[in-house]
Amino acid sequence: MNRVFPAFFLVLLLAGCAATGPQPEPTAETAETAQTESEVVSPEQFIAWLNDLEDGLEIGEPRALNASEMREVDILADELRGLLEGVDDIAALNPNQQAMIFNKSQQLWGVVSGQEAEQVVCRRERQAGTHFQRTTCRSVAELRREDRETQMWLRQIRGPGPMPGGG
Repeated sequence: MNRVFPAFFLVLLLAGCAATGPQPEPTAETAETAQTESEVVSPEQFIAWLNDLEDGLEIGEPRALNASEMREVDILADELRGLLEGVDDIAALNPNQQAMIFNKSQQLWGVVSGQEAEQVVCRRERQAGTHFQRTTCRSVAELRREDRETQMWLRQIRGPGPMPGGG
């Protein structure tokens, strides 16, 4: 089960990010998975895996989740099923749909593994001065760090005091 899940994310990452923008640096785990797992997981296989995952979570595998985490897994799994319903090939979807599926899969993995900061989030962003969009992917930890740095920079410019909009 653990080998198929990372391989599917690698396939989604490549489908969602490869053609439209820079990819995040591969980790040792994704590189190992790419070498040992050559099968591309279809949406149908992933939905079957989701069913198996939910069955396993009911008995505490791969780890016991609390009620809130279980609700989140149920919601994300249902959303993924809805997004993948009737889809034969991820590559046939537009880049925004691919990014949405990838992001929800990463959210699911973060809840199941308990490692939210390791999630990768992909976004379609317009390049400054053009009408072109590209997909950028960053970990949740990187996004949080960027937010903190931006807040610090804004505080230096504005000085002490409350931020507009309650921030």
